[in-house]
Amino acid sequence: MKIISKRRAMTIYRRHPQSRL
Repeated sequence: MKIISKRRAMTIYRRHPQSRL
């Protein structure tokens, strides 16, 4: 798995709050 920055994870989480990565 690739390590993503917290900022990136936050953006993805906001885009897909229902989906957890």
